[in-house]
Amino acid sequence: MTVFYVVAMACLCLHLARGIWSLFQTLGWTDAHRTPALQKLSGAIALLVFVGFVSVPVSVLAGWIH
Repeated sequence: MTVFYVVAMACLCLHLARGIWSLFQTLGWTDAHRTPALQKLSGAIALLVFVGFVSVPVSVLAGWIH
């Protein structure tokens, strides 16, 4: 069950990274200078969400939390 959850969260966070990037485009914040930084920021936010949501079930599975 934990593996399924981690895979599902990975898919969700890939979708989230694309959504955040789309938000930046919709707001008009993208240009040739800021685009690479905003793409990295989108990925970093999605990665942070992924780590946060996955940390609890993985910690329980590893026995770090009872």
